[in-house]
Amino acid sequence: MNKKTFISRSVLSGFVWIAAFLFIGYLFRRAREVIILYPTRESIFLFGFIFFFIALFMLRWIIIKKGKQFFSSLYSVWKSVKTAIANNPDVKKFTAKHSSLSKFIKERLNKDEFWGLPATLLIVSFIYALFLLGGIVEDVIASDIIVSVDARVMNFFALFRSANLTQFFLWVALLGKWQVVSCFIVAVIGVLWARRKRLYIFPLLLTVIGAEIFTAISKIIFHRPRPELGIYTERSFSFPSGHSTIAVAFYGFLAYMLIRDFKRWEMKVNIFFTAVAVILLIGFSRLYLGAHYVSDVWGGYLVGTLWLIIGISISEWICSRKENIKFILTTRRKLVVSAVLILLFGSCVLIGLNYHL
Repeated sequence: MNKKTFISRSVLSGFVWIAAFLFIGYLFRRAREVIILYPTRESIFLFGFIFFFIALFMLRWIIIKKGKQFFSSLYSVWKSVKTAIANNPDVKKFTAKHSSLSKFIKERLNKDEFWGLPATLLIVSFIYALFLLGGIVEDVIASDIIVSVDARVMNFFALFRSANLTQFFLWVALLGKWQVVSCFIVAVIGVLWARRKRLYIFPLLLTVIGAEIFTAISKIIFHRPRPELGIYTERSFSFPSGHSTIAVAFYGFLAYMLIRDFKRWEMKVNIFFTAVAVILLIGFSRLYLGAHYVSDVWGGYLVGTLWLIIGISISEWICSRKENIKFILTTRRKLVVSAVLILLFGSCVLIGLNYHL
């Protein structure tokens, strides 16, 4: 390296190094003083809450950097295992003897057809979620150990309530309120209609409406009272959580549409983790505010997942039969869509400001 370049960069980096270390020391000294002076339950809870989302962000970063390579390696291993199994002499004899069964299995693993691997994965996921929901329903009816866990968690969150966090989670809970979700649905349908992505509209409405009807009927059937430590009184019954159900059904389907539409891996991962964060926040807000038990939120997540799988299945089936038309928005349509989104966002803010418990 040139001598002048080396000296100038060394001096500059030395100043940067000194300033950085002094700033870090000063920052952590101030942080220590704040922690010592204000060891409130709110700050402890907030620290844990922020730490969880930092961990979620780090997981997102790892998947963006290494996820594609990991899934490629996993797919390569799967192809090798599949080839080894197919070339096994015993497997060949079994295949020759049971040709119809082997043909059925081969068709179920065909990734190029909807009724192949996609339908197989969706059906298996649906059955698994259904069994999980059946297990939680049985526990709630039989007053199993989960009921005592519900009470303990409810008492735990009651200790960490504060005015600021309560106000924050009240705003988060509004994301699962039917008035706000209805505005979002109208906005999404308007955008889909303008972009000629109308194939998604019916599956979206079926997912959201089906999940809401199923939840309403379930509340009446199980007749579970609300928690006694709730900040405010809800008129409906507790199990399952309607907010958690609509969070998975609507925001999950919205994430599915965006992930399917975007091509870049980084965008797909960002959309997925954003949807997960919103869904977790809505469910967590119901626990913090004392509106639901843990089993209610978990049951709502499972109900929403079942209807989300139904909606995705119908959407994939329709898209496999009809070519999804690519459409570039004109300037005029862009302005109309932007105006609709701004109007509906303002409506949601007004609903929140004028909403009284």
